[in-house]
Amino acid sequence: MNGSDSFAVDGAILRLVGGCVEGVVLCRAMEFQGDNDAWWSCTTQAWMDGLGLSRRQVEGARRKLRELGYLQERLAGLPAKLHYKVNVDAVLSDLGGIPAISEEGEHHGA
Repeated sequence: MNGSDSFAVDGAILRLVGGCVEGVVLCRAMEFQGDNDAWWSCTTQAWMDGLGLSRRQVEGARRKLRELGYLQERLAGLPAKLHYKVNVDAVLSDLGGIPAISEEGEHHGA
């Protein structure tokens, strides 16, 4: 995983996926993917090093994000490497149903 050591974690994403670890992994994946709709690769070790998470946390977050339909995975290349793609359309669609929270902690919206 390439990129800077810091990135934004959106509170709506955390509420959408129901957990901090899953939210951090999804935000980092979205930051890494950017506006690009292409598949990209990242080793489990790179996820761990880049996010300060354990193998169990990374694998559990990836599993939940796959189940929610937000993260796609496939093996590609020789030797085969795991590649990822964020289903941005699904994330944005589901975010439409998450109420916003103001700076004062009050819920607004849907």
